[in-house]
Amino acid sequence: MEISYGDLILESLLSDFIEASAIKSPFERETEFLPIKTNLLIAKKRIRENNSVSIGLLNGHSRKCSGILWNLWVHFWRIKMLRIVCFLSAFLLILPLQAEELDFVNKLILKITDSSASKEADKIQFEILSYSHGVTMPLTSEGPSYRPVYQDYTIAKYLDLHSSYLLERCARGETISEVALTYYQKSKNGPSTYKALEVQLTNVVVTSVSTNGGTGDRPIETITLSFDSIRHSVTTQGSTGKLETKTFVGKVSKN
Repeated sequence: MEISYGDLILESLLSDFIEASAIKSPFERETEFLPIKTNLLIAKKRIRENNSVSIGLLNGHSRKCSGILWNLWVHFWRIKMLRIVCFLSAFLLILPLQAEELDFVNKLILKITDSSASKEADKIQFEILSYSHGVTMPLTSEGPSYRPVYQDYTIAKYLDLHSSYLLERCARGETISEVALTYYQKSKNGPSTYKALEVQLTNVVVTSVSTNGGTGDRPIETITLSFDSIRHSVTTQGSTGKLETKTFVGKVSKN
């Protein structure tokens, strides 16, 4: 059989193919195999024009290379699909949490946990417009009494479907297991949020509910809450992005 330029090209291509097969990175493999496949087509065309080597021999090499390339492509495709599925699964699991937090940015959210009520009452959560609270230390002739007085927690909110629940709790004097007030702030390092303020009240009693409104205005409710204990946490984010939290825990005196 006459050996020509086409045979030398085939020998060189097969050598390149073996070297490319040893590459571990899928991306690098695809990058290496693309010019090899292109050169095979060029070599095939030149050999046909020169009639220097057997077309059957060239077709055999082409089929062998194409088969290996196809198997590698299927293997790479499976790996890519597996990565895509894993990414989408993680994304879909995290997205609802991130979306919920992003909706709360720069908002005051009050959440009620009432174990004595129905399951629907255990999911009460709404935005509040403002809040106020304070603690005082009475003085005696001898100095501080060391018996702090905690004011009722006062919040203002728009009239909504939760208003009836709060009116009912106030009218019946029933205790709510826990009320949590949270202020969400956007992180400096990305789209995530953190709880800049978190207040937890336990054994809460709704002491008053009042509603104010007028023509063309959305009614606003003012609600006061008494409690047995309070946990007050403030979180700040430094210039490096590190979060620092300070917490105060207080208990209301019974007498």
